[in-house]
Amino acid sequence: MKKIFWIWFFLSIFFLYWCTTNTWNEAPVLDIAKLAQCMWDKWVKMYGTETCSHCIAQKDMFGENFKYIKYVDCAQTPDACSKIEWTPTWEFPNWELLPGKQQLSVLAEKSGCVND
Repeated sequence: MKKIFWIWFFLSIFFLYWCTTNTWNEAPVLDIAKLAQCMWDKWVKMYGTETCSHCIAQKDMFGENFKYIKYVDCAQTPDACSKIEWTPTWEFPNWELLPGKQQLSVLAEKSGCVND
């Protein structure tokens, strides 16, 4: 019985080690600076307000690279946001609107700014 326990124990340790050291389950890492600059070049816009917690969280995802995002403050320019139901909302060059806080991978795919 001890032999079975030790075999099971070592196989479990080996399996856990193998799962944590293999990269097959990792998502690709985005270069946020390149993503933000590409989104700038493609005229992707974010509509938001300075008091919106989801907008603040979305900005924080870009960090210092948010300066490359075309941003429309709906509190300052409400006429520019007449088509926006809630913030944040992303607008893509084909005029597609994507409401809500988005993962960077979604924004990269929608904008066509997927890193190679």
